[in-house]
Amino acid sequence: MWDSPEEAEQFWNLYRVYMDHRPTHQAVVDDLVGEQVVLRWAAEGAYVRLSRDGDQVMILIGPDQVSVDELVSAFEE
Repeated sequence: MWDSPEEAEQFWNLYRVYMDHRPTHQAVVDDLVGEQVVLRWAAEGAYVRLSRDGDQVMILIGPDQVSVDELVSAFEE
């Protein structure tokens, strides 16, 4: 949790730039419309999910999309 939504957004943007410059990871894009609050990248043996909500940013890293989606489901319960 960050001190403000603005600080969370700054971190979100920096982490996004960091991931976009990792040559082994490719962005996974589902939707190009509206404000993005979830971003994902995939590489061989790695899957990264970045999400934000207000002053919170969550980074989940796992070996594949299925594992990361299971973590997301666990947090949503």
